[in-house]
Amino acid sequence: MNAKEVQLLENETGDSEPHLSIRTKTRIDLGQWFRRSFVWLCLTGSELVLVAANRRHYVERISVSECQSSYYDHASGKLVLEPASSLMTKSLSLSPRDALIVLEKLLNQNKQTKEQTC
Repeated sequence: MNAKEVQLLENETGDSEPHLSIRTKTRIDLGQWFRRSFVWLCLTGSELVLVAANRRHYVERISVSECQSSYYDHASGKLVLEPASSLMTKSLSLSPRDALIVLEKLLNQNKQTKEQTC
């Protein structure tokens, strides 16, 4: 992550360090001419945070419990976050290996939160 993205993530999440940070292949327009910025997927505690920074900032946060039905679509090469209805970016281009890591972390965090509530 570049310095702007690290600062933006720290401002959004406070002092909690991300357990996982992966640069996706998804790019979004943040005000640069002829250039788009990569979206970073970060897992912090019980939240999934999407971050990108350039001239403008892009941050989306969602609880891990809202991503229970997420899956990897092999045909498109995208990780689909479901039912995450509040996200603008619901699918992220990732390699199969990175998607497997994210899905495993999401599953483990969902199990932990269910155990804590019981």
